[in-house]
Amino acid sequence: MPLIDMKRPKKKENVDSPEISGGYEKYPWGIRLTLENEELKKLGMNIKNFPVGKTCKIEGEAEVTSVSENENIDDKESRESVGLQIKKIAINPPQQTKTQIWQKKKNKGFGVIEEY
Repeated sequence: MPLIDMKRPKKKENVDSPEISGGYEKYPWGIRLTLENEELKKLGMNIKNFPVGKTCKIEGEAEVTSVSENENIDDKESRESVGLQIKKIAINPPQQTKTQIWQKKKNKGFGVIEEY
């Protein structure tokens, strides 16, 4: 199935709006996934597998836990939401470049590694 970019468009700020601006978030907070010690151990990984800023592939299975539609007097359209509970997940951590591997080994005192 194709991947869809979930990045939100930057909204124009309305100076007449009484709402307090919380700032612009590129992605909605509800689609962020946090893996803690127990989950990382189950996956056979640790935080060293995930350099900040790199991209990894995930695949999962989720159960639909809720479906709702909400209409509000202040909104021009109704809001729909689906609650999903992730039950199974697989992750392919980011691939490291030869330079990154060399830097790690150099920092640990292993010296230069040979080319693959």
